[in-house]
Amino acid sequence: MSRIISKGLAPVIHLVLFSWTLLIAVNNQSEPLFDGPARFGVNVLFFLDLPISVPALSLMWDKHFFAGSLLWGIGGTFLWYLWGLLIKRIFGKLVEQDRSHQ
Repeated sequence: MSRIISKGLAPVIHLVLFSWTLLIAVNNQSEPLFDGPARFGVNVLFFLDLPISVPALSLMWDKHFFAGSLLWGIGGTFLWYLWGLLIKRIFGKLVEQDRSHQ
């Protein structure tokens, strides 16, 4: 069960946060993305998804909102999946070290 949580929790958090932010941004299209109602989600995702968010936002800036959203949603979720694997590996090694010292 902990394997599923460690691999799957981070991407699920990303999907929920991204979907919530996208819905707010689409419903308030007249507001700026970084200063409108969706600013919390956009700012969090922008910094945590930096390798993905920069090209995605440049696509959105060039009026390719769907392609940018798709890149950010799928690419960011995959990035968070990799973050989950990295965290699992780090904590797994820490637990193994702790058990070997007992």
